[in-house]
Amino acid sequence: MRLRIALLPFLSAILLGPAPGEAAASPPTSPGVVLDPGHGGRDMGAVAKGKREKSLVLEIARRIKEKLDQSGVPVRMTRDSDEYVPLDRRIAESMWKNALLLVSLHLNKIRSPRPEGITVYAYGNPEGLSLSVTRRNLSPLPPPPRSQARASAEAAAEIVRALLASDFRVEPPSRAPYYILRNPRIPSVLIELGYLSNPKDAAMLSDPAYQDRLASALARGLRFSLAKKVRKGPPTLASR
Repeated sequence: MRLRIALLPFLSAILLGPAPGEAAASPPTSPGVVLDPGHGGRDMGAVAKGKREKSLVLEIARRIKEKLDQSGVPVRMTRDSDEYVPLDRRIAESMWKNALLLVSLHLNKIRSPRPEGITVYAYGNPEGLSLSVTRRNLSPLPPPPRSQARASAEAAAEIVRALLASDFRVEPPSRAPYYILRNPRIPSVLIELGYLSNPKDAAMLSDPAYQDRLASALARGLRFSLAKKVRKGPPTLASR
């Protein structure tokens, strides 16, 4: 009971942020998030009519970080500039003592201009989906432990709920065996923030007002996800 009472102010700070006029507290032991803006440097990611995935996801990641910082949630970025970061280095960044979740941000591009909206992935290998996770100069990673995959799915569901609550077009939580989702250290999710191949999505993703609204919804989902993890207690998936 004492532990539950002691956690209440901390959980309130995560969910609601600081009170007006009150500075956000970020104690070193607070649970945090690693934000991973995909691609960067020589790796452009998707490109459509001058819009580059690597630049858009970095801008949105910075906005999410700003909002989490204001709520007292520590954040580490795998990159905060236009630099190329290998996938294994991105996973290494999650070896941060504060981190409870790694969130990788991407944009979709396919041949058809019709698909639109957001997709949130946790680790899994659904029937009929065959994805190569082999990358040059990268050590292969086994699937994460079942408990960690389950925690990733819970985080993905929380993010989807937050997006739906803010009226974003988002698919139900999905599963995929992407390399970044095999993170052996902490639960990880990968978010495809929209389709550059869809003119409507591409225009919205380039709009600062839309970026800010999207960042607010994602930050809210991440705060709720962290709060749930705190209630459940510290993870036992890997030593800290």
